[in-house]
Amino acid sequence: MRLTELAMAAAITVGVGGASYAAMDVQGLTRSAEAVAERATCRAVDEAIVAYYAQEGKVAQRLAELQPFVQGDISAYRIRDGRAAGPGCPPRTPR
Repeated sequence: MRLTELAMAAAITVGVGGASYAAMDVQGLTRSAEAVAERATCRAVDEAIVAYYAQEGKVAQRLAELQPFVQGDISAYRIRDGRAAGPGCPPRTPR
């Protein structure tokens, strides 16, 4: 392989890599990942309900009561029958 062919192949490789990186919205993906990471999971909310019960001896009635026991945004969840209900939670069967 001649030096000019090697230089051309390297330039093409770098150009394709740079174009691929530019096409991918790195900042947008980072913002999206951070937003997801800031939200609590259903399991975390359920664990906060259990922790609240262990400390207070009663079931939490409002999400605000759980705030000291869980990190992240729990505004998408509700407390139903003493368990978390919301995104990612298994559906509850009626009693």
